Formats: sequence, C-alpha cells, structure tokens
Amino acid sequence: MNESLWIFVGVAVLAMGVALVWVLPPLLRTPKSHGSERRAMNIAVYRDQLKDLESERDNGALSAEQFEQSRLELEDRLSEDALQETAVAASSDRGGRWVGWTVAGVLPVLAIALYVWRGTPEILIQPALASAPASQDPHAGKDMAANMAQIEAELEKLQKAAEADPKNAQAWLKWGMANLAMERFPAAVAALKKATELMPKESSVWAHYAEAIALAGDRNLEGEPIRLLRHALELNPLEPKALELAGIHAYQKENWAQAAYYWKSLIKQMSDEEKRSGYGQNIAEAERDARGKAEAGLAGLTQPGKEPAKPKAKASTGPRIEGRVELAAALKDKVRPEDTVFLSARAGEKGPLLAVMKARASALPLAFVLDDSMAMTQDMTLSKVPEVVLVATVSKSGQPKPVKGDLEGTLSAVKVGAKGVKLVIDRVHP
Repeated sequence: MNESLWIFVGVAVLAMGVALVWVLPPLLRTPKSHGSERRAMNIAVYRDQLKDLESERDNGALSAEQFEQSRLELEDRLSEDALQETAVAASSDRGGRWVGWTVAGVLPVLAIALYVWRGTPEILIQPALASAPASQDPHAGKDMAANMAQIEAELEKLQKAAEADPKNAQAWLKWGMANLAMERFPAAVAALKKATELMPKESSVWAHYAEAIALAGDRNLEGEPIRLLRHALELNPLEPKALELAGIHAYQKENWAQAAYYWKSLIKQMSDEEKRSGYGQNIAEAERDARGKAEAGLAGLTQPGKEPAKPKAKASTGPRIEGRVELAAALKDKVRPEDTVFLSARAGEKGPLLAVMKARASALPLAFVLDDSMAMTQDMTLSKVPEVVLVATVSKSGQPKPVKGDLEGTLSAVKVGAKGVKLVIDRVHP
C-alpha cells in the first residue's frame, strides 16, 4: 500500500470516528421504559409543533398558505411514520444495542468506500502524492509521523489557497471539510461559515457547517446546529447530510416519528445498491427502530380494556394567553439545553393551577399559547377567571416544583385573552 493510500485511510478512519460519535450513543444507550407518560409525549410533540405553527401564523411570520402546507406536512408525518398497517413493537434494550454494535462493526469497513463515493478525498490527497512511486519495502508507508507531516503540508496548501483568494468558495469549502475530517472543529467552523456566505444556496454546505458547529460544541445538535439543518432542508428537502443529522437530533430527543420521517426520506433517494450497503441497511434499521417506538407510543394511548382519552378542548374555541418566555442574559450560562422549562398560569399568587406547559430549555426563547386544553381539571380553567399570574421555571431536576438553584420568572395580573405577553426568567430560586 503506497503512502498516499495510507494517508487517505488515516483520514477516512478519522471521518468514520466522527460519524460514530453521532450514531453510537443513542443506539447503545439503555432505552427508558415505554410508560404511558413517554407515550403521550410522542403525541404531545406533534401538538406542540402545531401550536408553534399557529403562533407563527398569528404573529404574521407565516402566511395562511405556508401554515396550511406545514400543517399538512405534520399530519403526513404522523400518518406515514406512526400509523402503518402493521404495528411494530418497540425495540428492546438488547435489540438497540445489537443495532449499535452492528453499526460499530460495519461502518468502519464501509467508511473508505463511502468517502470515495460521497466525499472528496482529493482535497487531502493531491495528485503529487497520489502519483508518488510505491516502494517495494514492506514497511514503507507505515511511518505515521511522516504521513501526518505530509497531511499537514497539504492542509497548509489548502489554507493558503483559501486565504489567497477570499472569494473562492470551493477553496473555503475544501479547507473546511479537511479540518472537519481532521477533527479541527473551530477551524472547520470558520472556513465553512465563509463557504456558506459565498454559496448561500448550497444545502450541503449549510449541513456540514451545522455539523462542524455541533462537533465544536460538545457534539450538541441543539440550538444553532439544528436551526442550520432545518435551513438546509428548506433549500433542499432531500439533502442527505441534513436528513441524517436531523434524524439523529430527533432520535436523541425521543421524537421517534420525526426521526423515522427524516431517515425514511434519506432511504427513499438511495439506489438499490446503496440500500444493500451496510450504511443503507443501518439507516433502515434505525428508521424501523424509531418507527416502531412511535407506533408503540400511539398504541399505548388506546390500550385494549381502556377507554380512549376524551379529547381536550381545542385551543381556538376559548380564551387564551399568547406570548413569549425569555431568559435574562445574565442567567444564560446557568442553563443547560437539557434542562426543563415549566410555564404555569395560576388564579392569583397562591391560587389553583389553571394551565401548564412543558418544554426543553433549548427551546428558549419560547413562544407559548395557554388555553383551556392545558387545564389540570375541567372545573379550573382560564376561561373561568379574568386574570392570572404566570410563572416560568427552569428546572434542573425535571420536576415542576422549583428547588434551590432553579431559575424562575413571574408576571402578575395578566389578562386572559392577552397577546404579546413577555415573561422574563430573571432570578435564581432561593
């Protein structure tokens, strides 16, 4: 094996390692129980997404046509990915781990072939290296220090090419992708950001930019990365990298139906040969796993022997309060994306609870709509009082009752029917 091929193998292995960072943790993680609470949350995700759309429509961010199209897409996801004719049972702990180890075993074997097929190995192995004569010495090419020195030289060439021609989009893209492969994430972020500025319509560039930001930030897809991935999918709904990462984000959030939707969209555009590959089979297995969990969640809501839950009042049929929960700038470093936000409405400072909603801290600033459908009982609803006290809490424990160290904000005398309400979380619970 000549030196250039060794260089390529080394880089491909690094790239494969980056991919495994995303894929293995959710698959090897012991799944939580499939209790009724989590089953209901699967459906609640779709309801919350619909309410977000309604809020954007009411605020003028979406036109009626855009709202209707987005609503239909949500319904399609629910029907296509969670209401299949044959229900699939949720995967067991052993099954999830089997998938994870399968990915770990097969993906390395396929990494080089996939990189040649989808990637641009020429950005790391220049023609001068590729054409270098192969040595007959059986130990030639195994000096990794020398190989790394050659890689460093090629990386330096890419950097100089980009800096010498600041408007050369391809130069910045190659420089960014090279740093991404070498796990030099801050440099990758800077280069790919420049590439997005020069190629604002290229969905793949936005997807890789999102990936670089996530990897530079402790492999966290929340916040800016998922926003950029959604932008990439707006440019091209079939962008492979965006579909792959958006599916991983949804899976990590236990939004099974949405994860299955993204991965199924990725599978649909694969050729038969790609579907038969280890990569294609692993994506298909992950899609089936997510779809099975989504279907199990729906089935759990109407188990045999139990009466179906009575539908709650629709948000549009009664009084409501609309607004936005924000986090004070001074407290932002005290919040983790996985913390839980509780928003409640009470009839007075110590009055009964009238409405409550729950979200992740990563959703802040959070647009909200409170109405009678969020009441704890049918006897105590927003429509029965003229005004309320709103309380927002960022909980570290995931429990609604605040404890020492949690963050909170309060807004009194909020009229039922009010719009444009602004509630700021601005203090630490004593």
